[in-house]
Amino acid sequence: MAGLLRQFSSLPGCISQGKTEEEAKENIKGAIEFHLKSLAEEGIPFYPANGMSDTFVAVNV
Repeated sequence: MAGLLRQFSSLPGCISQGKTEEEAKENIKGAIEFHLKSLAEEGIPFYPANGMSDTFVAVNV
């Protein structure tokens, strides 16, 4: 297996990858945190999409 790709549909362009499922989850957490902090610094509001996801990760903002 070449690796796993993860993306967060509510944040277009927020994509990460990993060699394992666990690594992919950890990497997307970092990508989401960076993306949200960047939006906050620029004063751009973030509106989470309505709907369900099959994977949930906790991020620090």
